Amino acid sequence: NSINPKLVQFNLMLPPVATLPSQVTPGAQATTTPIVKGGNWPDDAATRSIFNNAGIPVVGTSSGSKPCTTVGQIGCTSVYNLPSAAVNGVIALKNACGCSVTVTGGTEYWEHRSHGSATRFVPIVDLDDNPALDKYIKNTGVRADNRNCGPVSAPKYTLKGAVYADEGNHWHVCY
Repeated sequence: NSINPKLVQFNLMLPPVATLPSQVTPGAQATTTPIVKGGNWPDDAATRSIFNNAGIPVVGTSSGSKPCTTVGQIGCTSVYNLPSAAVNGVIALKNACGCSVTVTGGTEYWEHRSHGSATRFVPIVDLDDNPALDKYIKNTGVRADNRNCGPVSAPKYTLKGAVYADEGNHWHVCY
């Protein structure tokens, strides 16, 4: 109070919360349904559509393009609430490579511990490997020793700010 009387004056009135827009963007999707094991998993159609429009399929590990509908579902892939850094990064990779890019892992955190949690969606995806994509990443990227993305023993490459970990049968990508 001696230094500045305004330092001890409190106004606890908060401004009203803004109304969310009716259309949300990837990475900003919201749900009012509690996310619990066996519970409903939110629809990822908006983000899936962005990938499809860019010519990038989203497929499950063993089930074609089956999206996840419940928490804990096996063999599905979800891109619900995938941060825009990952969405934009995958599209930029496809455009730069000019090769086939397929998303095989997204925000289905119960199948991939490193892909976030029910409350924390991280910019990480798994991409199916193919000879053209492998060649592009290995020839264009810079070999890196990054322990924060993928298994420690996996060969890693940095490319345009992303880390690509070669897990043998797919790329684990951290944007």
